[in-house]
Amino acid sequence: MGGIHFPGEEAAQVLHTWRRWTATVPEEMTSSVSLLRLPDVADVPRFLRGTFAVHVRIAFTGPAEEGERLVRPLRACGTPSADSVAEMPYAAVADIHQDPTRPLPYHERNIVLKELEVGATEALLEVAGAGSSCGDLMVEVRHLGGALSRPAEVPNAVGVREGAYTLSTLSSPGSPDVVLGPMEPWSTGLRYLNFLAGADTAGPAGECFGPETLNRLARVKAAVDPGNLFRLGHPIAPRP
Repeated sequence: MGGIHFPGEEAAQVLHTWRRWTATVPEEMTSSVSLLRLPDVADVPRFLRGTFAVHVRIAFTGPAEEGERLVRPLRACGTPSADSVAEMPYAAVADIHQDPTRPLPYHERNIVLKELEVGATEALLEVAGAGSSCGDLMVEVRHLGGALSRPAEVPNAVGVREGAYTLSTLSSPGSPDVVLGPMEPWSTGLRYLNFLAGADTAGPAGECFGPETLNRLARVKAAVDPGNLFRLGHPIAPRP
């Protein structure tokens, strides 16, 4: 588990390599790629301060030797500026993304992608890659599939089973969306509930589930919480 950082000018080759690579790996491997524009502040590692960088994040539950073999094409696709991929205990899983541990004033929005082919990748690079006007702190593509794509034996409300990737952005409050809108042609039409954060994302909970699941959740809500006591976060309105 861990991550590999690359200079931002290598975003195109890294993202295309990773896109092709995700189609070849076993479901024990999960990963994401983040396009980072980090501020020049003390909380940010020195080599990332005030830069545009690419961060490939990896978690693999198989043998370490197999993981090393699988990661080799990613390590070779550019000139890594840092590489923390190594065998580590699951208790250290939070270290993969190197996220800050204190709350920060950013909004998180996302869409679920049905695919990430060449055209989608080029469109993403145009709006968020090197030379773009994107000011988002983070633009992340996360690989889905595997066990997540298989229906559970007991029906549940997991809403991203048909998606291949999530595309999420982390931006300052009030910042306009310059990434997700242009990527809508590749969207499933749904959003991922876990990656919605901020006052302007309180409404789209209904966009995180298909019609059948949403109706079922609304009926459950009406049965167990008709007074809408649990109404903060991303509530679903009760309906008969």
